[in-house]
Amino acid sequence: QLVQSNHEPAAPSPSTGLTSPIFQSALDSGATTNCFPAAYRGTGYRPVGPHEAIQAQAADDDVMSSIAKDSLNIPTLPAMSREAHSFKEISIPLLSVNKLCAGDLAVLFHGAQATVFKPREHTIHIDGTPVLLGTLDKQTELYMVDVHSTPPCTIQGGTSSGQATQQAPKRNR
Repeated sequence: QLVQSNHEPAAPSPSTGLTSPIFQSALDSGATTNCFPAAYRGTGYRPVGPHEAIQAQAADDDVMSSIAKDSLNIPTLPAMSREAHSFKEISIPLLSVNKLCAGDLAVLFHGAQATVFKPREHTIHIDGTPVLLGTLDKQTELYMVDVHSTPPCTIQGGTSSGQATQQAPKRNR
């Protein structure tokens, strides 16, 4: 029985009976593409050279280059949501919420649960009152919500629709 570093046992394939490792993956709203470890093999693994590699910046600002393109072995996902890139530096696979939504799927986070689903209509009706609504920023490919500040403040390194006129006091660390 195969076991991955995430301690998930291998699952037998319904069609072949062979086992394949399970890669427990993080749903990541900040990832602009699906990023998987070099050990992952989906349904279309193809090594890429430096001219085809994509660059990805990690949360710690490290920049890494992809070593392969692949297609996730999740047939229920639309083709564009299955596109993935392999990286030597990745240990926890990242499923891009952006790629899932671009494939006309919806992702709902609630408490300890997350659900990816195909909505019946363009507008999703949820039993409850919206608290925050976000939209996809086409330049950063991040879902953005408005968070108001208390005056006075200055926006540093970003943009805002508010009128910021004074610089916020600096904190000693």
